[in-house]
Amino acid sequence: TPDGLAGSAAYVVGDGFVKASLFVAVGIAQYRLAGVEEAQLSGHGQRLWFPASIFALGGLAIAGLPPFGPFLGHALVEDAAASQAGYGWLPAAMLLISALTGAAVLRTGARVFLELGPAPKQNQPGSKADEESEVETDQPHTTTPALLALPAAALLAAGLTWGFIPGLT
Repeated sequence: TPDGLAGSAAYVVGDGFVKASLFVAVGIAQYRLAGVEEAQLSGHGQRLWFPASIFALGGLAIAGLPPFGPFLGHALVEDAAASQAGYGWLPAAMLLISALTGAAVLRTGARVFLELGPAPKQNQPGSKADEESEVETDQPHTTTPALLALPAAALLAAGLTWGFIPGLT
């Protein structure tokens, strides 16, 4: 239906902005911590409030919670599917998928930035994973360049406010 198409477009753009900000936040974490392996970074990002904030807000937005930008698209698609097209099961499926996706992002953020979750497993001496961790070429940095911080903030702001544009749908 036209409402379903409008909702799909609104969702794709809002979700795209939010996910792009999450990718930049991962870039910030990689730059600051010299790695992106979640298990190895457990708790190492506790002082990185900026990418932690991006992860928290981005995870909630991806879960489709109001008032975030992707929520508008979710609501339109769910309404069109259930009331106009007769697909009453679609809202439940979208809720489940959005909740699982948001939970995955929030779980990763909680582990890296808050040290919640299981402790990282120690590698066995001489194992392949142990050898790979010894070949670190990146060095951690103490500051985040504006070239990373500004796009992350702008993309997240666009994704969060996307649904508030008058007449968007």
